[in-house]
This record gives sequence, structure tokens and C-alpha cells, in this order.
Amino acid sequence: GLTLNASKCYIQTTAHTARTPGHPTVESMQFPFVHPDRGFKYLGTQFTLTGGVATELNTRIAIAWGKFHAIWPLLKRKCTSLQKRMRLFDANVGRSMLWCCESWTLTIKDKQRLQTIERAMLRRFAATRRQADEDYITWLRRATHTAESARGKISIRSWNASVGFRK
Repeated sequence: GLTLNASKCYIQTTAHTARTPGHPTVESMQFPFVHPDRGFKYLGTQFTLTGGVATELNTRIAIAWGKFHAIWPLLKRKCTSLQKRMRLFDANVGRSMLWCCESWTLTIKDKQRLQTIERAMLRRFAATRRQADEDYITWLRRATHTAESARGKISIRSWNASVGFRK
């Protein structure tokens, strides 16, 4: 009694699909080929046959920045406690970034990129402003330390602590 929904079905193969004639047809329904590098989205996760988790990581980073900007008016409110803003950040941005991360196996470069993005976001709302006589690098180190210390005090795990790793 089940029926096939052709709009939700794709064919992904490592063969060069541009040379494959037409689209496969089942009971007069056509199914499109999906390029192995682009993949397709299933339950909010981007699946590809090539590129490891790079495509999914890029997708998740874009989604996380989108969530960050969506809740920015709440994050920048200094009249709200930093603890509440950190929890809001974790519940919205962090969870969006780490959706299905249990299946990821990141390289060292991927983990560094993830840490850089998380720190940049935290500094924007949790760190102190740059002092007039302070050079940029000194401020960057101080602001990062301040933001990570605040996160640690309320027991929010870093994004890197939540994902897999390979060399």
C-alpha cells in the first residue's frame, strides 16, 4: 500500500552522470541524478559521495551564522545577563551548528575552522571592547580568553568537544 514520492527521490552515483542518457523511470516517474559533490539534503543533513564532511560542514556553518544574526538583537543586550545570552547562543546557534555532528569525522584543519568560527561569534557578544591603546592581537587574545572563560563557568561545551576527529 506504499507509494513512491518521486519529488523526494534522487539517484547519486560516482559515475559521471552527464554522459548518462535521460533519467531512470519507474512507473512513469522520473528520478534526477545528483552530482556526487553537491549531494542532496535528507532530514536536514547534506549527503555527498565525495568531499567527506566538507559540504555538510559548510552548510552547517552557513546555518549557524544565519541563526546568530537572527538572534543578534537578543545577544547584544548588555542589560541581560551574560549567562542567559550564552545559553541562548548555545541553544540556537550551537545546536544548529552541531546538528547530526555525531557522524562527522573532522580533520585538524576542520576542527581549527570550527573553533575559529565559534570564538568569533562568542567574542562579538561576550567579550569586552578593545581599549584605546590596545593593539588588535592583544585585544583578540584577551577577548577570546574572556569569552571562553564565561562559557566554561556555565558549563557549555565547546563545539570541538562535541565532534569526532581523525588525523
